[in-house]
Amino acid sequence: MSEGSQDLPLLQLIQLLPLFKGDHQELLIQAISNITTKQKDFKQDQLNLDSRSVECVCTILLQNMNRSVKNFSHIILNLSNNKENQQLIIKYIKEFIQRITREINNNFDKQCQYDEIFTADKVLINVFQFVREMNDKIGENNDQQDTRSNFKELLEDQGLIQLWRNLIKLLQDIPQQKLAKLSTKISPYLECFFIIYQLVNPIRKNKNVQREPTKIASMEGQQQEVQEQQLHDELFQQICESGKVLLNMMIRERLQELREKGKLVNDSLGVIIFKNPRIVDFDNKQKYFKMELKQLKMQNNRHHYGNINLRCRRKDIFMDSYHRISKLKPEELKGKLHVEFDGEEGVDAGGVTREWFLMLSKEIFNPNYALFTPSLNGQMFQPSNKSHVNPDHVKYFKFIGRIVGKALYDGQLLDTYFTRSFYKHILGQKLTIHDMEDIDLNEYNSMKKILEENVTDWGIYWTYNVDHFGKLEERELIEGGKTKLVTEENKQEYVQIYCYQKMAKEIKDQIEAFLNGFHELIPQSLVSIFEWKEMELMLCGLPDIDLEDMKENIEYHGYDKENKVIQWLWELLESFDKSKRAAFLQFVTGTSKVPLGGFKELKGMHGPQKIQIHKKPYVNFELPTSHTCFNQLDLPDYPARQILKEKLELAIMEGKEGFGFA
Repeated sequence: MSEGSQDLPLLQLIQLLPLFKGDHQELLIQAISNITTKQKDFKQDQLNLDSRSVECVCTILLQNMNRSVKNFSHIILNLSNNKENQQLIIKYIKEFIQRITREINNNFDKQCQYDEIFTADKVLINVFQFVREMNDKIGENNDQQDTRSNFKELLEDQGLIQLWRNLIKLLQDIPQQKLAKLSTKISPYLECFFIIYQLVNPIRKNKNVQREPTKIASMEGQQQEVQEQQLHDELFQQICESGKVLLNMMIRERLQELREKGKLVNDSLGVIIFKNPRIVDFDNKQKYFKMELKQLKMQNNRHHYGNINLRCRRKDIFMDSYHRISKLKPEELKGKLHVEFDGEEGVDAGGVTREWFLMLSKEIFNPNYALFTPSLNGQMFQPSNKSHVNPDHVKYFKFIGRIVGKALYDGQLLDTYFTRSFYKHILGQKLTIHDMEDIDLNEYNSMKKILEENVTDWGIYWTYNVDHFGKLEERELIEGGKTKLVTEENKQEYVQIYCYQKMAKEIKDQIEAFLNGFHELIPQSLVSIFEWKEMELMLCGLPDIDLEDMKENIEYHGYDKENKVIQWLWELLESFDKSKRAAFLQFVTGTSKVPLGGFKELKGMHGPQKIQIHKKPYVNFELPTSHTCFNQLDLPDYPARQILKEKLELAIMEGKEGFGFA
């Protein structure tokens, strides 16, 4: 049989598609799918489509919202092995997208009502999902440069770009009360954008998730790479910022749909969590983390890890636990943990293990081990640069990393409140000068002063001091530092290097040992989506904050408790959920930890220090600021409750910290 006679029946079947409906159309689609699959499998010559056939298959693909869509994608992908077919299909899809976007952009230009602007929303999702599948197929084939160029032109179509710009303006202008009603109309277009953005910026996850980098974090401003921001990156940032509320609604729904499957990394909305986690709500991040961890455990359970039976003495909980846990192989850490305290009978139904985690997490800060040093207010801890006095300190830090990782892996809570910079090392996020405030307020203020004032005649050299058993030793930050002066031209680099020395290089071995143990259980990619303050909540849980106790232990400066701004503040805190209250406490005190004796036992750098609220003038839409070493909130005298709400929420949830480089 000739090639042409083979093509004819399949062409006729395709052209019959519009004449069938419902189950009959489904059967015909399945038949065509089977034929094209066999042609591909047996490497038979592919059917050459004509423009009428292309229109038939593409129209059915775009109009159907049931399982036939998947079959149709399958048919078209099979037919696309033929380059001529591929060009015809892409041409049709490109013209279709241009027609739809032109209609929508015209509606924007006419200033139509919100609910009249959008048409063909579900159809667009279909076509973009197919474009993604076809792009993946082309990606497997290295000799299809022309087709790739066509796709690039499609994604950079000016009508499509204008649609995204119109969408950004809509999200910026639309009143919050109308957003929920219009979410079903707007969401499909947002999803279309993220499908495109994923094509342009694919997510690449480390396949070998168990072997993670164990390097200390870098410093903001170091290794500055000037990267040209591409157009889609710019649009991505603007859509994320303007559509934050709606996007979190969409992510929440998608996580619910995917709770059994995981794999958000392959979903169009997954790109938001991986590329811009800052705009994602903590609740969504937490759900994503648990979902991905569940998938990780399902993979690990295939290996049937045994139980970890641990017996220890309460008074020697650190060393007994160290000797048992340190002997385990990395894969054995994933087994179920059963704890028994020496001399105490009973079955561990979970309560003993919970108690063990909490007791051990407090004991790691025992000064007798010399592993950690407290922050100025004594509530947070940083690896000590003197821990080397303990010969096994590096082994202990790896053990502690294992314990923290195991707690996250098993869903247990700890009583470990680390400094901001140490959390950033765990998350692989850049350090800032502001992170120095937790460690040494005097040095932080000195660095700030160097940046803000003229240092020409100060006589500062590129050196730093180390306390070596009570004796200060001067060391060079860079080679020749003892003779190199800090000048106006090099002071920013000096401050960066000095702070990095204190927060990272001095404790490099300790941090990397900790990370080595931590990543045996938890991949960095899984926690890097969190902010440092969210990581504290993941490890320590959401605190129960007694607002009445807080009220009774507040010092007002410039305000009194009857002031309208203070009344609004308490009303706002009453309306906050637990995570927002925790964020407020972190903003003011540097940690979400509530002392056992309540807020009257809060400590500052000079001893007991209640929360202070200082009045400041309201100038230029200023945000509230804080000084965590003094548990101090500087609160502008806002003229309206709504302004206070917006500014406070922005400060505690997204606010930038401290000062940076010009």
